[in-house]
Amino acid sequence: MRSGFNSQVALEPELPTRAREERRGSPRIKRGIPVDPVGDRTCCMSSRGTYDLVSILSSSEKPAVSSSDRPTAAFAVSLLAGVLILINGAVLGVVSSFIAPFIGAQAPGPVPGAGQAMMVSGILGVLMVVGVVLGIVVIVAAVMLYRNPPQKTLWGVLVLVLSIVSIFVGGGFLLGLILGVIGGILALIWKPKTT
Repeated sequence: MRSGFNSQVALEPELPTRAREERRGSPRIKRGIPVDPVGDRTCCMSSRGTYDLVSILSSSEKPAVSSSDRPTAAFAVSLLAGVLILINGAVLGVVSSFIAPFIGAQAPGPVPGAGQAMMVSGILGVLMVVGVVLGIVVIVAAVMLYRNPPQKTLWGVLVLVLSIVSIFVGGGFLLGLILGVIGGILALIWKPKTT
């Protein structure tokens, strides 16, 4: 009895149907050898005529994209925006740890200003987490924009929207917000060079 995940998937029909496809000149059959439907690879086949999904998914065969066919300006500007938003979020955390004790010392009450200090520290702490997460996601979107230019619209919109949302956490000292908007727009209007 076999248990566990079977990574072998039969992509080809049984022998009689296969023979008919071979006679018809099916694109799935090339000289009697089953061909990977994703490309023209036979390297991932087992002896049973099935494809090993682990090998297919782990293969890093991607079309080569030269550096001139990448949105380099959009990447650089978006990356800088993400770094500024990330730093702004971290600064909010540092500021919250320094401001909270001073707020507590100035308020009257049985425990002077304990409630206000905790509230301000909590709000700044949440803003810090949001700022750091926004910065990291903008950085990841910028890197993905550079690594995967065909999906420039997705990554450009993500950089643009998250940079605008970052205004609630300081916007990367406002410079990150401006650079993020510029980087997102550059990504959206970028067109690959035609040869």
